[in-house]
Amino acid sequence: MKTLMVLVLFFYFLAMLKFFLHLALQRRFFHVMAVILSAVGFVLHTGLLYAISAKTGHGPYSSPQEYTSFFAWTTTGLMLVFILFFRAATIGAFVAPVAFLLSAFSTLTSDSSAGGQEIREFWLTMHQTLSFLALSSFVIVFAASAMYLIQERQLKLRNIGALFKRMPDLDTLDLILHRALLFGFPLITVGVASGIIWTYSRFGTLFGQHPIRVVPILFVWAVYGTLMVGRLVGWRGHKIAVMGAAGFGLACLSLGLHLL
Repeated sequence: MKTLMVLVLFFYFLAMLKFFLHLALQRRFFHVMAVILSAVGFVLHTGLLYAISAKTGHGPYSSPQEYTSFFAWTTTGLMLVFILFFRAATIGAFVAPVAFLLSAFSTLTSDSSAGGQEIREFWLTMHQTLSFLALSSFVIVFAASAMYLIQERQLKLRNIGALFKRMPDLDTLDLILHRALLFGFPLITVGVASGIIWTYSRFGTLFGQHPIRVVPILFVWAVYGTLMVGRLVGWRGHKIAVMGAAGFGLACLSLGLHLL
C-alpha cells in the first residue's frame, strides 16, 4: 500500500509541474500532459482509498493520514471536472499544489487507522464525506478568487503581462467561483447538520465534549453562507474574490482545530 501512496504522490507531483509549465509557457502539450497525469494519479488514488477501506472495514476517515488523503482525492477530482467543463487549464496551477501537499503529508504521516464501530455510523460518515467534498470545492473557490485578484490588480496597474493573457478572463473566473460555491455550500450545510446530529446522538449535547472543535466549523459555514447569500443578492467581482480567498484560509485553520 505504501508503494501505491508513493506512486500517487509521484503522479501528482508531475502533474503539478506540468500545470506550472503550462502557465509559464502556454503550450497545449503541457496542458494535456498535466490533465492526463492528474487523471492517472486520481485513478491510482481511487485504488488506494479502496484498499484502505477494504483493509480497515470503513471509509478513509479514522486518522490524519486518511483525512488528508481523502481530501487530496476529492480536490483532484473536482479540479479535473472544473478544468474539463470550463476549459480553464491554468486553474490547475493553483489547485494541483494543494492536492500534492495534502498527498505528501498523508504519505509522510504514520498510519494510525482505527477500526472502531463509530467510524461506520451513518451520520458520522455522511458528515465526513460531504464536509471534505465541500472543502475541496472551496479550494476551487480559493483558486478562482486568487486568479481574479491577480488579474484585477494587473488591470488597475495597467500592467498587462503574459500571465494575464494565460488566465481565464474575469467573467469566467467569476462564474467558476460561483459554480464552486453553489456546489460546496449545500454540501457543507448538510455535512455540518449531520455532524451535529451524530454528536447529539452520542454525547447528548450539540457541541459534544470539545466545543472548540465544533465552533470553528460553524464559523466556516457562516462565512461561506454569507458568500452564498451575497452572491445571490448581487455581489460580484472584488468583494466575492476577497472573501473567497480569506474564507479558505479560515477553513484550513478551522479544519486543523476540528481534527485535533
